[in-house]
Amino acid sequence: MCKIQGRHLAEIARTVRQVDQRLYAQVSSSKHFNQWPTMNVSRKSRVLRSLLSVGRSILLCLATAISLLVWNNAIPWMIAAWLLAFTLLVPFRRGELVCLSVCLIILVAKRLTPAPGLLVLLGVMFAVIAVRLWIRFKKSTETSQQHAWVSVLALWVAWVGMTYDWYAFSHCRHPVTLHPDRPVVCIGDSMTSLGKFGGYPDDLQKLIARPVVNLGIGGTSAKQAVEEHLPYLLQHNPQVVVIEFGAHDFLRGHSRASTKAYLETLIDKVRANGAEVVLMEIPRAYLSDPYWGLEREIARQQDVELIPDSAMRMLFLRSPTYPPGTWLGEPYLTDDTGIHANARGQLVLAAAVAKALERMYGPGILCGPADGN
Repeated sequence: MCKIQGRHLAEIARTVRQVDQRLYAQVSSSKHFNQWPTMNVSRKSRVLRSLLSVGRSILLCLATAISLLVWNNAIPWMIAAWLLAFTLLVPFRRGELVCLSVCLIILVAKRLTPAPGLLVLLGVMFAVIAVRLWIRFKKSTETSQQHAWVSVLALWVAWVGMTYDWYAFSHCRHPVTLHPDRPVVCIGDSMTSLGKFGGYPDDLQKLIARPVVNLGIGGTSAKQAVEEHLPYLLQHNPQVVVIEFGAHDFLRGHSRASTKAYLETLIDKVRANGAEVVLMEIPRAYLSDPYWGLEREIARQQDVELIPDSAMRMLFLRSPTYPPGTWLGEPYLTDDTGIHANARGQLVLAAAVAKALERMYGPGILCGPADGN
């Protein structure tokens, strides 16, 4: 009896095992069985990838917006930031061409002066993008990596040349002589002389050891300066003339070519009288220059000292009328118009002019300790 029961139990157990094995085989062959342990992990991975993609897009848009707002004088360092991103992404072979392409588009959109160094850099950037796209199309991994590091080297070499060209040719490159009895004449529109604030030349007089003459007249254009004010300017026999024109030419719809012609005429007449020239760079828009960096181009071609646009843009950044000045609060550098410098702003402009004169003439033109204020 016990043997019979034992035999039945063994058969039942064997049958249960067989049924269990068949069920397991059927379930394990099911698509859902193979995926269910990883379904949650896969879903989390997709969410994470989506968040990273959105984050990269936001970061790219933010970097693009900041780059468009960069001042002309800081353009080389904006480019360096994009090239650094390109360099860091090259080993991953992902996203580097996006950085380089965005930088190229920004440089074209900002309408900068077509300086030789900048044109060479743009050419190298375009060539790198084109060749790397062609290599990716051919799907040559080894060639792609070799070309990547050659591209990095070529871009940085071109950047160094562009940076030198950008800054070196915005300064006076010929020797000048400091005359003790000839004044510094400042001529321009309301940014040079504005009503109750007196204009930056009054503050400049406290910084340099030469007489300063203020010939600023609000609303004046380069055209008016040549046709109406030039004879009076030359009567002062200046040793250097600080020129701040171009804003009202743009506001009155004068062409870039016309404005350039009048500024060059003014420079030629001043130099014919034995005086040197300092030219202020005029910011005409936040994102893109409709005059394509006119003053920087003239400084290069005429070999004159350039005061970069950062001097005036600093005023606009601390304006009580427009952001970010309205967000930052005092101290403000402009009056309620948001354009014209207040007393603090005039000090900023005067310091920028004094620095330009020191670059030209050396520290001898500045007030010494014994000169006082």
